[in-house]
Amino acid sequence: MGQRAVPPRQPHQQGLLADGYVFHHDRWEPGTVRFVTSFTHSADDIDQLLDAVRRHTL
Repeated sequence: MGQRAVPPRQPHQQGLLADGYVFHHDRWEPGTVRFVTSFTHSADDIDQLLDAVRRHTL
């Protein structure tokens, strides 16, 4: 699985941080984040992250 930058707006970043997700959010232009996963993350972990991203961006 490749890496991909996801550009949510600042309030959405704050929501994900408040949910306890840790991600690179202050290294690039405003609104750009980078999620990095590893082989220790399960498919359920990724699904939960994607649900949180949808919840905070839709």
